[in-house]
Amino acid sequence: MPPETSTSSEWLQPFSGQNPSLITNVNFLWRHENFYIMDNHLAAAWCWLQHPCSAKPHSILHIDAHFDTAVADRSIPVALDNLEKLRTLSFANYRALSFDGLGGTTRVFRWDNYLTIYQSLFGTLVDEWIFSTYEIGHRPNFEFKSVSPLELLSFLSEISTEGKNWIINIDLDFFLSNDGDRFPSQQRRAVFEKLRDLHKTASDSVVTIALSPECCGSWEVAEELCYEACSVFELPFRLPVI
Repeated sequence: MPPETSTSSEWLQPFSGQNPSLITNVNFLWRHENFYIMDNHLAAAWCWLQHPCSAKPHSILHIDAHFDTAVADRSIPVALDNLEKLRTLSFANYRALSFDGLGGTTRVFRWDNYLTIYQSLFGTLVDEWIFSTYEIGHRPNFEFKSVSPLELLSFLSEISTEGKNWIINIDLDFFLSNDGDRFPSQQRRAVFEKLRDLHKTASDSVVTIALSPECCGSWEVAEELCYEACSVFELPFRLPVI
C-alpha cells in the first residue's frame, strides 16, 4: 500500500480521472520537492524548468520505450518566441502554447516532441544526453549516448555523479507494454534503487515519472508500477479515487 499524500506534496493539475492521455491530454501533474509524476510525458520539460538544475550545465538520462524526439519544426519557433518567459509560465499556459495550421490549432508540446524542443531551446546547457530506450519513434537529431535496456543496470552502477547535475526522466512504458513486461520484472526494483541513489548523490537533480497508461496496458497496471517505484523513492504519492 503506497503511503498517504503528505502536506509537502501538491497537485499542480488535479487528477481528472482515468481518461486517455494520447498526444496532448494531461490528466494530472503531482509534485513532491524535486519529484514530479504525470500521466503524459509532455509535462516533463515544464517541470525541469521550475528548478535551478535546468539553468546550469546538466546531464539528462531518458529511460523510456520511445525516443520522444519527433520533428518539431512548427513548434520550435513558437517556443523560441516565448523563451524568456518559459521558466515562469504556469503549467496551464505552457500546455496552451499553440500555433495555427495542420488543419486547426496545434499544441506546441506533445508527448513525442518535448525533448526535441528542450534541446533546441536549452541544449547548450546539456552536457550529455543519455537514452535507454527500445528505439521506438524518430531518432534524435542531436548527439546522444545510447544505453541498451540490457545494459542499463550495469551502466547505472558505474555512472559518476560527482559534481554533476542530473535530470532523470522515466517513462513507465520502458518496463511495460500493452502485451506485458518489456523489461524483466525481477530487475525493476534494482533499476529504481540505482536511480534513487543517482538522485541522492547528484549535486542537484530533478526526477520526472510518466505513467503513459495507453502504452503500459491500462491505468491500473501503470498505477501499480508507479507505486512500486514510489516505494523505492519514498514518495507519498497515490491517485485519488474518482
